[in-house]
Amino acid sequence: MKINNRSKKTLIRPLQLALLVVFNILWYSPAVFAQSYTFKFKHLTVDEGLSHTDANDIAQDDRGYIWIATYFGLDRFDGYAIKQYYNNNLPLKNAYKNRIRFVYPDKEGLIWLGTEDGLQYFDPRKENYVDLIDEKSNTSPYLAKMVKPKGNVFYALRDNELKVYAIKGKTLEPVKINPPKAVRFSDIFLHPNGLVYLSSNKGIWTIDKRNNFTHIQFNGLADQELKLIYFDHENNLITAQKDKIYLASPSAGGRFFTVKKEFQHPGIHTLKDVIQNGKTDYWLSTGSGLIRLDKNLNFIQLVNNKNSGSLNSNALTKAIIDRSGCLWVGTFGNGVNYCDLNEKLFYTLKNDPQSPSSLSGNFVRSVLAQGENLWIGTAANGLNLYNLKTKKFTFYNTYSSSVRLKSDAVTALVKDRNRNLWIGTNNGIEILNPGGTALLKPSGYDKFPSYVIETLVEDYYGNIWFGNHTQKFGVIYRDSQANFKVKYYGEGYFIFADKDKPQLFVSSTNGLRRFSIDKEGNIVNTFEYRASEKKNALSSDYTYPISKQNDSTYWIGTIGGGLNRLELKKNNTHNIKIFNGNYGVFNDVESMEIDTEGNIWMGGNGLECLNPKTGKLTRYEKNDGLQGNSFKVGASYKGDDGTLYFGGINGLNYFFPKDIKYNRILAKPILTDIKINNLKPEYNDTKSQVYIGSDAIGYGKELEINYRQNNFIIYFSAMHFANPLKCNYRYKLIGFDNEWKYTDGKNPSAAYSNLDFKTYKFVVQASNNDGLWSNQNAETSISITPPWWKSSLAKFIYFLLFFAALSAIYIFQARWYLLKREIAIREVNENKREEMHRHREELSDQQLMFFTNISHEFRTPLTLILGPLETLINQNKNTLLNHSYELMHRNARRLLNLISEIMNFRKVADQVIKLQVEQVAIDKFSHDLAQEFEELAISKNISFQITDHLKEGAKGYFDIQIVEKILFNLLNNSFKYTAEGGKVVFEIFEDFKYFSPAYPTGFEILYTRYRAGKYIYFRICDTGIGISNDSITQIFDRYYRISTEHLGSGVGLALVKSLTELHKGDIYVYSERNQGTDILIGIPLSKNDYSESEYLPLKNHSASKLEPIDHSLLIPLAQKEKNDVAKVHHKYNKRILIVEDNPELLNYLKQTFQQDFHIYEAENGIEGVKLAIEHIPDLIISDVMMPGMNGIEFCKQVKEKFETSHIPFIILSAKDALEAKIEGMESGADYYFAKPLSSELLLLTILNIFEQSERLKERYTKNYLSEATELVHSDKDKKFVSKLLGVIEDNIKDADLDVDFLCNQMFISRTKLYQKIKSISNQSVGDFIRTTRLKKAIKIMTHEDVPLYEVAERTGLQSSSTFSRAFKKEFGKSPLQYIQALKNNKNP
Repeated sequence: MKINNRSKKTLIRPLQLALLVVFNILWYSPAVFAQSYTFKFKHLTVDEGLSHTDANDIAQDDRGYIWIATYFGLDRFDGYAIKQYYNNNLPLKNAYKNRIRFVYPDKEGLIWLGTEDGLQYFDPRKENYVDLIDEKSNTSPYLAKMVKPKGNVFYALRDNELKVYAIKGKTLEPVKINPPKAVRFSDIFLHPNGLVYLSSNKGIWTIDKRNNFTHIQFNGLADQELKLIYFDHENNLITAQKDKIYLASPSAGGRFFTVKKEFQHPGIHTLKDVIQNGKTDYWLSTGSGLIRLDKNLNFIQLVNNKNSGSLNSNALTKAIIDRSGCLWVGTFGNGVNYCDLNEKLFYTLKNDPQSPSSLSGNFVRSVLAQGENLWIGTAANGLNLYNLKTKKFTFYNTYSSSVRLKSDAVTALVKDRNRNLWIGTNNGIEILNPGGTALLKPSGYDKFPSYVIETLVEDYYGNIWFGNHTQKFGVIYRDSQANFKVKYYGEGYFIFADKDKPQLFVSSTNGLRRFSIDKEGNIVNTFEYRASEKKNALSSDYTYPISKQNDSTYWIGTIGGGLNRLELKKNNTHNIKIFNGNYGVFNDVESMEIDTEGNIWMGGNGLECLNPKTGKLTRYEKNDGLQGNSFKVGASYKGDDGTLYFGGINGLNYFFPKDIKYNRILAKPILTDIKINNLKPEYNDTKSQVYIGSDAIGYGKELEINYRQNNFIIYFSAMHFANPLKCNYRYKLIGFDNEWKYTDGKNPSAAYSNLDFKTYKFVVQASNNDGLWSNQNAETSISITPPWWKSSLAKFIYFLLFFAALSAIYIFQARWYLLKREIAIREVNENKREEMHRHREELSDQQLMFFTNISHEFRTPLTLILGPLETLINQNKNTLLNHSYELMHRNARRLLNLISEIMNFRKVADQVIKLQVEQVAIDKFSHDLAQEFEELAISKNISFQITDHLKEGAKGYFDIQIVEKILFNLLNNSFKYTAEGGKVVFEIFEDFKYFSPAYPTGFEILYTRYRAGKYIYFRICDTGIGISNDSITQIFDRYYRISTEHLGSGVGLALVKSLTELHKGDIYVYSERNQGTDILIGIPLSKNDYSESEYLPLKNHSASKLEPIDHSLLIPLAQKEKNDVAKVHHKYNKRILIVEDNPELLNYLKQTFQQDFHIYEAENGIEGVKLAIEHIPDLIISDVMMPGMNGIEFCKQVKEKFETSHIPFIILSAKDALEAKIEGMESGADYYFAKPLSSELLLLTILNIFEQSERLKERYTKNYLSEATELVHSDKDKKFVSKLLGVIEDNIKDADLDVDFLCNQMFISRTKLYQKIKSISNQSVGDFIRTTRLKKAIKIMTHEDVPLYEVAERTGLQSSSTFSRAFKKEFGKSPLQYIQALKNNKNP
């Protein structure tokens, strides 16, 4: 080797040759100077996620990413994960486009790639590849290396020629240049000032932005073959030629360079890279290894793959040093190697199987340093003597060494005052002489303990103390004859002997003990320290290593309790302070030493350093250069020079504490990745569910995601590669997090989900591997777009709606107060609801009990009525009385039927009725039942259709009495509420498929406690009044009636439901209002559906049965012949309209009044309105509860119509309540009679009405003071008469005033006007006009003194003679006689 400095040119050539020889000797040495260090390399291979074994090129971009070019695409490393990018643009050329030869990140963030298919670039913002084409050759250029200043131009080398291209989108335009002639360029370098430097066969050249070439002049370097160019951090130019490299400093603004230093080495022939670590060392990559030089180009060391833990290949491709001070080396076949050039200087001794001169075993149990000699005891490989200066090992074991030990487990070491080495092993104690050539066995040696010795120390007097985990501890001392003696004490396995006083500290599992001793090893005084919850107590009784800081302060390591500081005070008092997990100290402190600065170094699960003054704790681990993360008990030592030694299971570490320095390179955190819904985002595929339209995270200032992507994990990195796992992070999502959240390099991510829809700002800060926090943030804005129903527009609409609601509330405030009152009332009612519900069943039972009891009481009076009545019928000889007797007898029996119905319902409710099923011929049963309704159907003109789908002779099992009662009640209801001309269908079938509901609305009541296998179905369908949707589910409730128009007790259908449930049957009901009702009854058909107790007994049985019902009442009562009616002579010339839906009552009223009046009949209000308008009767009598239109509505329509409003109206009702009477009178009725009524009273009332009407009419015509308005009673009629009189009086002078004139003025037809005037006054229209004229004349004559001709003229009677004749005809006197009578106070 030849080392020259140009400032020293006096060296002679013989000296150069000598130095070269020395270099050749030292070249293969593992270390030459003190500055050399075995760097610990980490590796990125395919096992760690690298795309390919060949790492062709490595580069770091401005964000800190490490980009790796491989033969299988581009890889990106952020310190934690490798992200692979494969070019799929052209599948047929994938193999070529992904074989990347070089990678070059430019200042704009693009990653330029030279591939076997030409040039392309990768855009990290969108994570896509862009292929580039030379527009002239229509191919992509194949380049060896390139640089790109800012702008759209780049420079590249191809076949030793310089190429310049202008970038135009995806095409490249070659730029014409004029390079110097016969110059072949070998390397290219972009200077920070923007100039492009090139090395060539004719020196160094530059090319500026105008593409002008400039040759660089050198002092001390001729223009010759230069193959590399590099500028260091001090702007020195480094180049190489053959086996030399040159360092030249610039002058004259960079136009001249002067060679200052040079270095010669055979490996420079294959030199690939020169890089600088900060402003210190230079690293040279020769392709087979790395050469490390200092800043003066002095050789420090060679790094290759021959050392364990170093490079893993001798085929190197590219070397760079990143901004965190890490060296990266690409290799062929073994991926990427990288190490921290500023790593902690922890020197490691460990076993290397390939090297005979290495530690015999990695499990270190004991350490002892004496000057240059380092004694290392292993757990199973004997004792090692390592010379720190010569780096050589000497071994002591049981099988191969010249001095044979009796055990290879060396667990304790100590030197006595005679420089003998005492060795503790698993088989006792051995003594090695100072020269290390023989084992000593002094007098008394046979008394030494033969068990495991884990601790050996020398006390103040020179005695040797020993201890272990399982046996007693003790002391070996010399007696007065210099013979060794042994004394044993209690438990103790770690012993600290104070060199300055006769004092020992002994650790055990039962606390710590301090002994005062004498020179013969006797214990004089004992002080004990135990663990407890009290103050000044140890944190754990399981104590182990002990170190002394000064005469009063001792540090005790414990197992499970961390570190304790013991301060001894006067009067044998003490103070203990605990350093445990709150300080970050290990729970198990297994070894401990105190450095010269007073810092406490502890071994356990790693290595920790505690500064007692500041309380700062620093932790080191395997990635910091330690042998591993496990250090064993007792395997530590502090050398005389301050070096600390700690042994573990993977070797021994030794270091100078002052050399363990903090890494001052700050982290520069960035956001590296994001996962949305646990998926990687897509930046190019718009159809992807994780598509993001913005730039990739970390590249853009804003990240916009939609509401479906509101579940994401953000990843980040400190971009500090020294030891990324020890980097710490704190992050905050501003707008969500109130405080910083912390994490470390083991989980460098932040997860969020279900955030509100708004914009947040994510900020992350990082520390380097030594906890030094950077003031640089990585941040991005995250906008979560809401769904449309939570968008700003939607919120604006909501606001408008809310504002409208407030306005409505304001407008209807008065209604709100009213509603509030109603709510208060409702609350009161709600409080009563439970109580009402509780009493409902009780009241219902009481009601049923009352009807049952009173029904019993009714039977005797009914018997006394029916008996005599039947006698009268039998003995009656007067045929005129037959109809009355039959009517009385029929209704008495009807009342008896109602009583029986109530009794039946009571029996069923009390469960007195039991099933008595028997085999029944179904067809005969059904037809017999239907025959009872055929005569009724004929009489009401109702179509009654019977359909039997059963086979002939079909039989089944059921209770005849119960089924008959069910069907009878249903058929009776159908005929009762079906009008004349309607239809009733009775259908029997077994198969449910025959059933198709006739109406859409319905519900069903199924017997769920038992389901039969086969049913017989009875269907009753009618075209009656039907049931509304609101009422259909309540028709089977007890005492329920659909409306006030329905007559009945309200127990018929309730009885049907109870009997059907008793028979385990089902009910289906379908209906539509005013259309009809369809009811289906399903009864179990098989004998197996009933228990034996439900069969009809063969013998007589006294079981309760349903009360019999007289079905003969279904047949209507025979009416009188119409011929008889026609012969009746009416006493009064008055017409009465009777409206009643009960035929018998209607016939009765007709018979009662037809002798005196002319009678019109109607069965409901609808017919009544038609007849009233058609015939204008003198009186109307109406029932209230009628189908179609009830009496109240009928009365209202009569009183509202012009033609009928004056007709007196009498209501007949079964309702006797005051509310019902008030409702009737409010409808306009003149009289209200409650049933039962007196026919005599009704007749007298009618006669009085007619008599009063006649008197009023007579008074109107005879008394000139009587007004026509007195003839009517309703306001509507009074207004009509007043208007009519007003028209007549306004036109009274008109002699042509007649009916047609009044009709035109009153807007009424001639017929209606005539009927109205005739009904009110019993006069024609002409007579009414004449009477009005004459009354006006009387008023004129009584109040004015005018002649008759003027009176006649003013009243429209044309002449005096005409006036006199009309007057006399009307009043029976002449006008003068009439006036004279008035003056004499006589009745005119």
